[in-house]
Amino acid sequence: MSSDETESPSAPDPELVGTPRGTPPLPSADSVPSPAFDTTATSHLPRRDSKLRLLKHGWSFGTPGRSFYQKLEDQYGRDFLRILASIHFGVKGVMYHYLKTVQLPYFRELKLDGVQYQTNMTISWTPWAMKGLFGALTDILPIGGYHGKWYMFISNIFGVIGLLGLATMSHDSAKRHVWAVGAFFFFSQIQCALQDMLTDGKYTEMMALRPDHGPEIVTYVWGLATCGVIIASASVGPISDNVGPDLVFWLCLPMSLQSVYPVLKGWLPEERIPPPHGSRIQVAKLRAEWKTFLMGAISGVAALGLAIVGAFSSPMVQLIYSAIVAIIVSVIAFALLSSAQAASKLYFFLSVALYVQIPGAIDFWYTAGPSCVPNGPNFDFTYYQTVSQLVGALASALALLIFQTVITKWRFRSAFWITTLVRIMVSCVDLIIIERVNLKIGLPDKAAFILGDAMLLNLTQMLDLMPAILLLSKLTSPLAATTSYAVLQSFMNFGMNASRAFGVWLIEAFAIQTGNEADSTCNFRNLTYLVLVAHIILPATAIPLVFILIPDMPIRSPDSATTQPDSATAVDPNWIDPIV
Repeated sequence: MSSDETESPSAPDPELVGTPRGTPPLPSADSVPSPAFDTTATSHLPRRDSKLRLLKHGWSFGTPGRSFYQKLEDQYGRDFLRILASIHFGVKGVMYHYLKTVQLPYFRELKLDGVQYQTNMTISWTPWAMKGLFGALTDILPIGGYHGKWYMFISNIFGVIGLLGLATMSHDSAKRHVWAVGAFFFFSQIQCALQDMLTDGKYTEMMALRPDHGPEIVTYVWGLATCGVIIASASVGPISDNVGPDLVFWLCLPMSLQSVYPVLKGWLPEERIPPPHGSRIQVAKLRAEWKTFLMGAISGVAALGLAIVGAFSSPMVQLIYSAIVAIIVSVIAFALLSSAQAASKLYFFLSVALYVQIPGAIDFWYTAGPSCVPNGPNFDFTYYQTVSQLVGALASALALLIFQTVITKWRFRSAFWITTLVRIMVSCVDLIIIERVNLKIGLPDKAAFILGDAMLLNLTQMLDLMPAILLLSKLTSPLAATTSYAVLQSFMNFGMNASRAFGVWLIEAFAIQTGNEADSTCNFRNLTYLVLVAHIILPATAIPLVFILIPDMPIRSPDSATTQPDSATAVDPNWIDPIV
């Protein structure tokens, strides 16, 4: 019952409101003589009433949000929601997005080319593809009786080392030792990836026990991350343009350190293993789920190998390594995992890898000066890294709402193929801008970019990711939740790294030159064909794979008792608690 409602349906007598029982009625206004003194002292009362009404309306407006949070708190506990806020807002939101967006202005300032920039991205984000290895290690070898607590703290140490290295490294040293730049980014991403993995694994495990509240916790987590992205996006561009990108590394340090407190306080819900088994290999768990752990170790080592190859070899070698390892790991996955897990893993890898990442060409073209790209967009970092990223963050928030209210009523296959098709259509905006068609129809570059890459592309990417998270949670093994979830997720991240490696090769194959300190030559003549192949033709080949590799089951079944997957690749119902 709200504060505006009364227990009785009848309205109270206005003459008795606020009057204690037995008190005679006050004289009417007509019977009271007009006061001789000044009444302006009480003239503020209507204004105070207006403020109270405004506060009351604001409180009522926030009721759905409070109800949403209270429901989650009742189901998952306050401390767990707090550590999720610390990790997914502070680390995965602010820190991760700072490190993601600062690389372009940082490499621009170092006067390194697009190929070096994109290769560094492959190295930097390798820890995300090593989640399977991290998951296996944390699941079978606790430290001090905990599977998560001390691993999260150790990852904090790696994060601080990486950030301090980036913040204090001179530009001359960075130019001479580009591999060291990649290593420091790698260390900082160990914290982001490992802490994200352990909290993801925990809420996935808890979500399986609370099937009625699965989409809500996913929305909460990604809502936190989106808020962090907004904060990072609002500042990274102006800082890069007016101060320099090095300051961003210092700003990441408090975001890294703030997670130490909730980690050491034990807000991650896990039972302590009593001595003397608190720091020993969990032999029983290893025997029961050895296939899952082996798959995690193999996928993690494969990802680490790609980072090493990327640091010390050519784009062609990176491409060959990625292709061979992907085939080997996929074959092993079908041998070790269930058919549903292996098929979904293969789809996530291929769908991500086939949308080939080419930021080493696209980012440099959009931000190149007039001497490099005459009559080009010539965006500064404030626009490219802040304005467009803020719009993208808002689009991601809108995607969360669409997912929660619309997509959860679909089937997994529909969600994946429709979002893939829309993403391909949105990518055509890049072609329109590159060919300057937008100017011919009177649409400025900034407006076209906002509508395309910044808004619609971010929206479709988030809509594609959210059902993937729920499908991964359905495929998680209950005996090794963290590792099982991490193995499935790591294949998606390995696909992203393979996509970057493929993109580096394509950039060179299409003779794209972005200019560097040694050679300022720019050549974007074939950029249109590169985008056509990387973002339209190859991604389109992933659509038929949806109907082969993804189970034909509802994202959120209206009746879990009667819902059964009806596909050869359907998930074993004994494995999963359906989301209702």
